[in-house]
Amino acid sequence: QQPAQQQQQQGQAGNQQQGQGQAEQSKDLAGQYQSSQSAYSAKNNKAWKTYSSYDSYRAGCVTRVNADTQQVEATVQLPGATQGSSSYSIAIDDVNGTVWVVNTEKSTVTVYDQNTMKELWTSNGAVQGAQGQSSFQAREIKIDQDSGKAYISSYGYVTVIDLQTRAVVKTIDLKTSTGQFDIVGNMSFSGGKLFAYGQNSGALIIVNTVTLQVESASQSSGASQQPNGGASSTPTVNNNQADPNKGGNQADPNKGGN
Repeated sequence: QQPAQQQQQQGQAGNQQQGQGQAEQSKDLAGQYQSSQSAYSAKNNKAWKTYSSYDSYRAGCVTRVNADTQQVEATVQLPGATQGSSSYSIAIDDVNGTVWVVNTEKSTVTVYDQNTMKELWTSNGAVQGAQGQSSFQAREIKIDQDSGKAYISSYGYVTVIDLQTRAVVKTIDLKTSTGQFDIVGNMSFSGGKLFAYGQNSGALIIVNTVTLQVESASQSSGASQQPNGGASSTPTVNNNQADPNKGGNQADPNKGGN
């Protein structure tokens, strides 16, 4: 009976230590709310979540979670611990073992080591493009292992950063293609192309990930804006909306279009 009591006491002590460990890892989450951004590493079976702060004096943070137990293993604050900060996007680079996090309020990008959660690099101020443009309110980050680059969308631009050197390769100006200062998001990759959506223009933007040139920006009006001014053969949806670049009134969808 005595060994059974000892096992019970040891079990209780182990549970207490585990609970203390979880509390220690979660203490930085006080005053935070989950911003619903997460990323998963299939290589390490870990998940990362971003949190934003309620107040202006606390920084947002990133947590690493065991995908099997759902327990928080580590918590780190975004750079700028004395100011309000939040992340709208996070991405995993399993090839280089890193986590890329966008600090949207500051338009900065931070790279962490997956295993140690050590901060490896943070852009110096707002992300500055190779052509001098800066990303205003960086929104979304996507990793493309085929091209070895990270793509960060913002208002009117997509900034391209090398995954290993973390140098800005190019800042792609989308305003000349869509005709508007777009909020760019919903990025994905396929066949050596980057596909993105312009929220204001409604344009499907296609970028060649080798040349980093905009190939087309098909708008919902049925017109496709080409960087060289030419016409596009890409089929688009025609919702009877007038082309804003050509003037004219917007057709009333309730009255039908020509």
